[in-house]
Amino acid sequence: MRAALATGRLGLESLLSRRDATTISAGLEPMLRALPGRPPAEIDRTPRQAKIDADASIGDLAPRRRHLLLTVLGEAPANPSR
Repeated sequence: MRAALATGRLGLESLLSRRDATTISAGLEPMLRALPGRPPAEIDRTPRQAKIDADASIGDLAPRRRHLLLTVLGEAPANPSR
């Protein structure tokens, strides 16, 4: 998953919409660190800006938190699902 994020084959929005056991148990921070072109300082502050615990897994994120995370990173869809 991290490799797919790092190469751009998998986008963050697509990752957050997946429901398989591997994805929902994955830690959010390692996935954010795999995003290409994102400096470490941005990744460090992103969970805080999105009001997400630093040790959260992807499965811990409610739809509203997922949208907020995408918004903070400038990748939010126009019409968020609720």
